[in-house]
Amino acid sequence: MSIIQGGIVSQGNIQRELQAGINAIVDKWRSYDPEYSKIYSVQKSEKAYEEDVIRSGTALLQVKPEGQAIQYDSYSEVGLQRYVHINYGLGVSITEEAIDDNLYMNEMSKAGELLGKSEKITKETIAAQLFDNGYGTTTFTCWDGVALFSASHLIGKGGTYSNMLSTASALNQASLESAVIAIKRYKDSSGLLAAVKPKKLIVPVSDTFIAERILGSYLQSDNANNNINALQSLGVFTDGWMVNNYLTNQTNWFITTDTMDGLKFFQRSEKKGSDNDFNTSDYRHKVTTRFSLGITDARGIFGSGNAGS
Repeated sequence: MSIIQGGIVSQGNIQRELQAGINAIVDKWRSYDPEYSKIYSVQKSEKAYEEDVIRSGTALLQVKPEGQAIQYDSYSEVGLQRYVHINYGLGVSITEEAIDDNLYMNEMSKAGELLGKSEKITKETIAAQLFDNGYGTTTFTCWDGVALFSASHLIGKGGTYSNMLSTASALNQASLESAVIAIKRYKDSSGLLAAVKPKKLIVPVSDTFIAERILGSYLQSDNANNNINALQSLGVFTDGWMVNNYLTNQTNWFITTDTMDGLKFFQRSEKKGSDNDFNTSDYRHKVTTRFSLGITDARGIFGSGNAGS
């Protein structure tokens, strides 16, 4: 977590910038291209919260004996996933003297630039926390009352399904293949085959080179038998793979699927504002962003089983 110092930016905070002779001011850092938008379905919201209703479907057709009536099935609402937007904000206050006397930069535009980066990384960090905290925690629970990654997700008409490996595993060819098979065996809310397919592999920084070796070759990695790499030749991951630089757990990896209502990110508002205090002439700049994120159908993501950190 970054450190908030509080207080106000005064001449004392930038005292060396009040005199000529500085070679460089080091306050520019690059940031990664947006990553959360490559994982979540990003949508606009105009309400205090958004709700997704989960319904069951109908079962397999039954044998109809000659001359007898067919059987009837029902469907109903089985759950509700609510997305409640949270407002995040941060501001900077700069004295009139600090603005006037800095010889090297416009402190007002610099405040906006720094806060803009803080807003961006706040979104990325919270989006990644859903994955990091997805095992055995009450930080986020799905509509069925269990953790994001669980072997006890409810099937609407009875039974359960799992969206994680039964035995936690580091990233390798065998564990990836097991995960793909499990995804393709997902059942829907009526217990019928759901026809879910893998889309994208998401790995932490530490698995970057492992993922490239596994998915970047037509032959199996770490194998001297010249076997074909079925994951690559079959084009299993239609959206390829990516590194999420904001994941803190460096062992777990994840697979997104083509489930229609999976991971969602609702952007309610983004606001930037500035003014000057009449009494002090201090400049104040603030940024707020209001959003919510989560998952409606847990079949939209598969986890490696909390292999550790």
